[in-house]
Amino acid sequence: MTEEQKYLLEGEQTKITSLVKKHAEKAKEILINIRPDLDPNLILAEKVAKYILTALPEMKGYKSQTNTKKDIDEQRVLKDSLFRKRTANQLLIEGYYPTCSDIGILFRTLMIALGVSTAYVETFHEDYLLGKAFHGHVVGKIFSKGKWYFVDPQNNKQRISKNKTDLFPLIIYKEGLDSWDIKIKGYEDMHKAKKENLNELIKEYKRVIKNNYENKIKMAGEVMKNPSLAEIK
Repeated sequence: MTEEQKYLLEGEQTKITSLVKKHAEKAKEILINIRPDLDPNLILAEKVAKYILTALPEMKGYKSQTNTKKDIDEQRVLKDSLFRKRTANQLLIEGYYPTCSDIGILFRTLMIALGVSTAYVETFHEDYLLGKAFHGHVVGKIFSKGKWYFVDPQNNKQRISKNKTDLFPLIIYKEGLDSWDIKIKGYEDMHKAKKENLNELIKEYKRVIKNNYENKIKMAGEVMKNPSLAEIK
């Protein structure tokens, strides 16, 4: 089985139900401002991301504004009670909590329902790897015209990344069919994954940093040769 074939498969959380198919068709019809040269599957990724963020309801009880300690505590309890515990079909019925994991499940499910090979990708922020703060993030990886692209459905500024270096400061831990497929069903699973794989994660972190700065040094050299590149357009 090729990677492209694998990431068309359903996971436990990413079953293509009749409700999923209905929403996938709606997502395909949503209007977006796009570059005419964008690959078709990348266009679908933009449509699905916009559909999730603008057309799907957030779950009952969620508050975007938390002005009191009581509000903050209530939202933490609500979020923790649902974290990595629902399927895409449940999210469509009950509404999603606006975390990257819920959005990542919805994104992958709707994309594979539209026939696009898509992986669920778990990443750890550099701050988490270095012990500064707990910070993970979920993105997608989609196949389009012979290439794989990373897609962050929540990031309106840089939705699409071409490689792992572009994802920095996020470092990829693992990819699969969904969160349960990569054995993450709660916070403790994330902490365990980090602890057990820390050496490999740090090696990857160092590799990405090296690539990042080599690219920046190269760009700086090009600007020195051609100062017009530094002009703000």
